Amino acid sequence: MRILSLDEYFEYIALDPPSQQNPQCELCGTSDHLVLRDTARINDDLRVKFSMACCRNCAHLYQLPRFEEHFYRSYYNSAYRRILSGSQASVVEDQISRGEHIYRSLEPYLPEKGTMLDVGASAGGIMMAFRKRGWDTYGTDPDVGYVAYGIRNLQADLTVACAEDMKLEPNTFDFILITGSLEHVFDSNKVLAICRRASKQGALLFLEGRGLALTRKNRACGHSHRRFLTQASIRLFMNKHGWSPMWTTDKELSGPTRPLSVFGLGQSVETPPPPDGRSLVLETCSEAKLADIVRQFDTWGIEISVVTAAHPSNS
Repeated sequence: MRILSLDEYFEYIALDPPSQQNPQCELCGTSDHLVLRDTARINDDLRVKFSMACCRNCAHLYQLPRFEEHFYRSYYNSAYRRILSGSQASVVEDQISRGEHIYRSLEPYLPEKGTMLDVGASAGGIMMAFRKRGWDTYGTDPDVGYVAYGIRNLQADLTVACAEDMKLEPNTFDFILITGSLEHVFDSNKVLAICRRASKQGALLFLEGRGLALTRKNRACGHSHRRFLTQASIRLFMNKHGWSPMWTTDKELSGPTRPLSVFGLGQSVETPPPPDGRSLVLETCSEAKLADIVRQFDTWGIEISVVTAAHPSNS
């Protein structure tokens, strides 16, 4: 198995090397972390020197190093879909199927009709289940090819845009859906702040985290996930940005093609969120909890390269 250096990785994805950014936790703002794994999977035979870190304060899982914003814009505009396998048609077919599963899973909580935003909508396949039930739907995605496919073949209302650049009117949406894309964006806090401003009072937010599910499936961390959502971090993100978590779960809400994903549903609240994430974390993540996370990764069989014995006492 070959492990690429960072320079080799940038050459592999055909992008210029970016500068690195501050590695503070985006949820609570602290920088103290534990490295759980120090390589990420590109394919079965290829790895890159990316690390998965666990914040010692709030247990948020995220990728290191972190790069400047233009790198992620370029990556998702030109490299992401090219590296993934599967035809456009098969990807969109799966989106349409997952949309039906999601609608049926959430139907008890949804209004009969309303306005929906899909952040990272790709071709807009998930929105089809809502459109055919009378919803007004709108989606954004940075991938020009998939947006064009959705407009042409699904007549979806889509705009090419990175999530951080969304231009949304305040108090517009009854339901916002982000199925995995929050794990890929550059600035998750900015994205959720934009979504909250565009939400009506009492609007619902549905989040899916798939990064850890793919990590477990492949027994290796993925190179395209900038953060790895858990049920706990979904609740923290919601609380930080003005949604009250209603529930989180690992049940298969989006169908059989997304096993092991985690989900959360929250409702927008009037109380403004705290100014930063520090007040959301009631106490520092204990050494015992960190040890449990380390053991969980070992139980899942997530491959280790240089970090041969991760332990909470190591930085």
